[in-house]
Amino acid sequence: MNKFLRILRFEFFSITAKKSWVIPTILLITVGLLAAFLPQIAGLFGFDDFPGSTMSETIIPSDYSPPTTGVVLDGDDVTRDDIIMFLPQTIFYDSQEELEQAILADEISEAYVIHSIDHYTPVMKDSTPFMGNYYPFDQFMLLIREHRFLGDAVDFPAYRAAMDRPIEHTPVILGADAQTNYGFTYGLVFVVYFLVMFYGSTVATSVAREKSDRTMELLITSANPSKLFYGKVFGAGLAGLLQFGLLVGSVFLAFSLNHQAWGFNILRYFAIPPKVWLIFLSFTLTGYLLYLFFFAMLGATVSKVEDVASASSPLTMLMVASFIAVNFSMSNPDSLIMKVISYVPFSSPIAMFARSSLGSGVSDIEIVISFLLLLASTIFSGFVSSKLYRLGTLNYGNRLKLGQAIKLLRRDAE
Repeated sequence: MNKFLRILRFEFFSITAKKSWVIPTILLITVGLLAAFLPQIAGLFGFDDFPGSTMSETIIPSDYSPPTTGVVLDGDDVTRDDIIMFLPQTIFYDSQEELEQAILADEISEAYVIHSIDHYTPVMKDSTPFMGNYYPFDQFMLLIREHRFLGDAVDFPAYRAAMDRPIEHTPVILGADAQTNYGFTYGLVFVVYFLVMFYGSTVATSVAREKSDRTMELLITSANPSKLFYGKVFGAGLAGLLQFGLLVGSVFLAFSLNHQAWGFNILRYFAIPPKVWLIFLSFTLTGYLLYLFFFAMLGATVSKVEDVASASSPLTMLMVASFIAVNFSMSNPDSLIMKVISYVPFSSPIAMFARSSLGSGVSDIEIVISFLLLLASTIFSGFVSSKLYRLGTLNYGNRLKLGQAIKLLRRDAE
């Protein structure tokens, strides 16, 4: 046990002391802090409309005048009184030529030639690529039409005030709140993907490097190969969890201290239910170990560091495929593909968490069955990987292939 702990500590501190660990950690925390204080940063750069910006309470200059609209009445169907009732800042022109000159000179912000209550021509200095067939002036024309047909039968201002009054709604969600949970679910799924991909390759490369420079031979003579294997895996795993903890903790603390600047309750997107946290931690830690075991084993099957990428590519593709499948299925967490991959050990660490966080069709027994399958696979992979690690570390020359590995394991079992 003492040797295992010494190996674990050595591996942990050797990883966390490297620039490749320290610099990304600082950068990730910095990006998270910048995101938390984005309203203040946006205000400093003049983005006054950013939600929650400290500059959003803009002081209106004394000489400020609201945008004006230029109109030419080409007919008697619509009167000036009709327009002024809804657009009091309107400037009327006698001809379309005068209107065009005014819009080109930036004397007005909008220009329209009104032919009838059902037909008008927008006059624009420039058009935008995504304007389509929508023009904001339509709503004013509809108001004029509505007033014309209602006439004096009703109190029109009171009628409009009643129609414009917003309808309040307070939803009661009995199942999973997918709208609120989507943000943190995607973020945590990406964190698991990052942990597996980065630290899996770190473990595999570390094992291959020790083997290529013959350090492995010295280590095996002074420590049990199994203890060496588990020490390296758990040491690298703890380094990854520390990085994850620092990132999540700093970002959550920053948003907690600065949530009022956002102008809305942004903390609701960080309010992860305890059950979802439990599922995430259980599946993440177990699946994380599953991948690290396999990456360490694959690192022991090669004799050169350059061969690590090709040896671990099938495992990498499994994780990439799982990540893509979960991302495409997050909009429909109760779909058949999501249900299937939530039971596959290589994809269940992110699939079952996403499914339970975003969907309402997953029961507790399904979660338990999926976790037991993942746990059994992790224990089995740890046992097999430690055996193959011991056999592969002393195998030099060509890369140890799957068929050869199975033969070695059978021979060792006999």
